[in-house]
Amino acid sequence: NREAGKSIIRPIIYHIHQLDRKFEEVIYTFVPREVNEAAHVLAIEGRRKGVGQNWVNDVPDLVQMVVRKDWIAWEQKSQDR
Repeated sequence: NREAGKSIIRPIIYHIHQLDRKFEEVIYTFVPREVNEAAHVLAIEGRRKGVGQNWVNDVPDLVQMVVRKDWIAWEQKSQDR
């Protein structure tokens, strides 16, 4: 149910707000689900690996491919407005 969903995400939102206090400026942007498959792939990849990772210099090929696809979809969606 909707209330249960909110209770699951509440600690995540709290953690995000704790992190954003460490930055001088934070901007949140809504990204429609249909152009954000990368977030899903990252979550699945993280769960599969089971450990925290830093992919700054070595992003998995699958993640790079999905990010490119999302970027193209985002650009097309932006042009349609």
